Amino acid sequence: YAAIIYKKSCAIFKEKLMKKIAIIGSGISGLVLGNLFKKKGLHFKIFEKKKELSINEGYGIQLSTNSIRILNTVGFMDFDNDKLFNPEKIIIKSLENQKEISNLNIDHFNISNEKYSCLKRSNLVKFLYTQVKKYVHFDHQILRLNNISEKQVEIEFNNNSEIFDYIIIASGLSFEFGKGIKKENDQNYFDGYYAVRGTSSENLNLIDKDNINLFLGKNSHLVSYPLDKLNSLNSIFIFRDKKENHKYFNKYRYSREGFKFLNEKIQEKLFKFNDEYKYLFPSEGSYLKWWPLYQSKSFSNSNHKSLIYIGDAFFKTLPTMAQGAGQAIESAYEINELFDIKGEFKNINYFKGRKKRINLINRRIKFNNLIFHISNPVFIILRNLMIKLFSKNKFFLKFYLGKIYKN
Repeated sequence: YAAIIYKKSCAIFKEKLMKKIAIIGSGISGLVLGNLFKKKGLHFKIFEKKKELSINEGYGIQLSTNSIRILNTVGFMDFDNDKLFNPEKIIIKSLENQKEISNLNIDHFNISNEKYSCLKRSNLVKFLYTQVKKYVHFDHQILRLNNISEKQVEIEFNNNSEIFDYIIIASGLSFEFGKGIKKENDQNYFDGYYAVRGTSSENLNLIDKDNINLFLGKNSHLVSYPLDKLNSLNSIFIFRDKKENHKYFNKYRYSREGFKFLNEKIQEKLFKFNDEYKYLFPSEGSYLKWWPLYQSKSFSNSNHKSLIYIGDAFFKTLPTMAQGAGQAIESAYEINELFDIKGEFKNINYFKGRKKRINLINRRIKFNNLIFHISNPVFIILRNLMIKLFSKNKFFLKFYLGKIYKN
């Protein structure tokens, strides 16, 4: 009995010493961080304003080897292999005539249990959630964050409040900051880019179902890739249009005017070149999604030491290097490494290091976007020659992609 009492006393004492950590958002970054915290034995809660997990069944993601290595630390080796696909190449084609420009071997960056992977976002979210579901609190609308002291912040919900030693923001900001808390930059900007997403199981001549397909057009590009070993395809078409529709997008999206805008643009910039493109974007059902793409003006930071930003909450980029989910995973891993076993955050230049990493990736993203969306016919010829040359150059690939994929 004495031993049992001693163990219980030690557990209670340890519980009191542990720092309380809140993670705001149950997206990929929040769930990865939750899995890492659970493995370390930290005291944390994940808060989600929605009433259930955000699944988005038709949403595909690509994960490079840096992401897979991190996920493997929380059991991703046991993920159902039939629910992911490991492409070897990126086949680069002309969007207008569908002729191959070149191909890029991404298998060069793979090792046996860390391979570039394509999968449904929903399957990854379910996998991560299953392991931390008892820590996730749904239907928790956060009204504001209040400064309690230099080391503590209060989360004010719609029906109660709770004080935490650290709050990690892993979601879009839809709450206010109380007195004493300031956030540097919470603004995004729109530069005319829209994304259209669809899923399909069609066998099409223009799509290589064994690899990632990248079609380059004029002020537009299309990416199509397998999601699993069951011939499911995810496609995302990105085009540019400077109209101000994005300002009232949520009301406009499914209006008559919104459908007209989308149909005109996708016909003009994609469908007219090949009827098979239409089968990548079904016109009925819930799988066709479109939205404006916003980018961050600068990095999110706070004057309060207890507030930490990760993933898109830290910085939002364009999707031309398939690093959205990857950087959410990376930033979660970096944060976990800076927490000790008592839940104390050792802020060893996290902001500076994450900023440096994102700056590197964002430069590549902007360059890719420039190359993908060239419209001048002469520049297109020069671009295609450059792609043929550099896509086969191992030294260039190690410098350009290796620093991203192998970090």
